[in-house]
Amino acid sequence: MRREGSVVVNVEDTLRSFEDEVDAITFNNSVHNAMRKFARNAVLRKVKGGQSSSSAPDTVAQQRKLQLQQFVQATKVLLLTYEKVYESKEPTDLAMKRMLGPQLQYFVNCMLTKFNFKNRVSVRALKFYADSLLLLGELVKAEEALETAQNIAFQCSILLIRLFDILRDRANVLARLGQKEETAGVLEQCITIIEQLDGEDMLTKESELLNELAQVHGNIGNLSYANNLLQRSLSIQESLHGSQALEICDTLSRLAMLRNKMGEPNQAHSQLQRVMRIQERHDVPRHQFSGTLCNMAAVNAALGEHEKSKVLYMSVLATQERQYGQWYPEIATSLSNLAMVHMALGEYEEARIVWKGLTKSDLVFTERSIHL
Repeated sequence: MRREGSVVVNVEDTLRSFEDEVDAITFNNSVHNAMRKFARNAVLRKVKGGQSSSSAPDTVAQQRKLQLQQFVQATKVLLLTYEKVYESKEPTDLAMKRMLGPQLQYFVNCMLTKFNFKNRVSVRALKFYADSLLLLGELVKAEEALETAQNIAFQCSILLIRLFDILRDRANVLARLGQKEETAGVLEQCITIIEQLDGEDMLTKESELLNELAQVHGNIGNLSYANNLLQRSLSIQESLHGSQALEICDTLSRLAMLRNKMGEPNQAHSQLQRVMRIQERHDVPRHQFSGTLCNMAAVNAALGEHEKSKVLYMSVLATQERQYGQWYPEIATSLSNLAMVHMALGEYEEARIVWKGLTKSDLVFTERSIHL
């Protein structure tokens, strides 16, 4: 509640009314024009004593109340406009989001500095502003906007799933910035929220988050903790889909390669065999089998079984060449792996031939990328 002169301006009631109304408003062609009109006008300009025909407190207070109403309406229009294109990847919608970015920045600054709005409206505005910054490659500024949104969301009664979305976006940006420890911390918060929500889809999200968090901790070097996270994820997936479902194969493969990284290739080999049995049972196409075969080849190499590793890499390479053609990015990886196995077996001439093919593959791919 604020008193300006003899007129009481109830900011909270005004905002609460706006928040309850905003989702029910129908989007139409006039919205964009209205947004541009409001955004262009300095709706938050300071009212000075000599600007009006009367300097009476009532007149000043009424003008400031009108400014607040204009600002709320402008914010409403702007957020509705951005929401319509938020998840779109169409070129025209991306251009619209870039155009709206500076206006979002203006409104966000007004919210936080002029009126000190800290509610779910400002959270949504900050989320959209961060999205517009990401389109421009402004990762640091986007992360700062999302952190502010996160802090405000913790202070107000925002839905948990909305808070989760903010944290999820921030974790993605932190990961792109290479801030592994911070990424892990935010992902932990995401998991804490998801654990409070009911539904099979929430369990699926929790499993995905556990896998992602395990990847981060694996990269940091916390291998034992990463293993525990993957075990939790696997338990969730088995409870949802059963122990022979394709849905568990990704987590099983992650577990296998982590155990191999931990110096436990025998356990890794056993888990990959389970993956292969599941995939064979579900008649997975051969080209989709390649990832598992590559993992098994790497584990065989760790076990010192280089001949078996070579056979698997050659099988994968043949499948990739049949599906993609001779010069494809994934083929370069397979050639590199095969060359390393030849080296381990002392087959230096064969390794040299493979390396020569790898060099040509890289050159062709680079030329194709230049022409795209």
